[in-house]
Amino acid sequence: RVEFIKEIGGFENCRIAVINRGATDKRRRWPPENFARIADFLVTEGMSVFINASGLEESALADEIISSMQTGSGARNCNNLSVRGLIGLLSMAEIMISNDSGPLHLAYAVRVPAVGIYMACNMITGTPMTARLSRPIISWNIRCPLCGAKVSQLNTTITHCRHNFSFVSDINVEEVANAVQDLLGRSASYYNSDIAVSTVP
Repeated sequence: RVEFIKEIGGFENCRIAVINRGATDKRRRWPPENFARIADFLVTEGMSVFINASGLEESALADEIISSMQTGSGARNCNNLSVRGLIGLLSMAEIMISNDSGPLHLAYAVRVPAVGIYMACNMITGTPMTARLSRPIISWNIRCPLCGAKVSQLNTTITHCRHNFSFVSDINVEEVANAVQDLLGRSASYYNSDIAVSTVP
């Protein structure tokens, strides 16, 4: 926490939500505009949103989310934290929303409520054993959206598909927002807020 507070400052007593947009496998990345709508929702719920980023590429992804938000002033690119600093941030957070990635599993490890976005082929080994503090959202898309190659063939010599197109873009914002509300245990309706989910196709 010391590193987080020193790096960010001024957020010690606020309600914190963490978003993690990155993933080493780009096919696991939910579109930035969808994360932006979720971030808008979290801000309307009175939360300060920190977007975890590691390296220049992920920092650019975080900036893309913030620039797509309608309430961008309520979010911050958190791109200078070590793993220890991220643990400090998570220890202060009420919830995390993330692609299937290392930071998501770190949130599970420190028992932070988390909504994880998964490709179907990763859910068997990547989702936690209990749903008490987690809500895995799963894309059942099993083929490359561009060439039709099956997910089961992507890391073999059977196919030459090397497309880095998102395999989880079919997961809609409403489903993730509902999972967030469920974990937070709140009855406030996203659909009645000024930030409409329907703005995302």
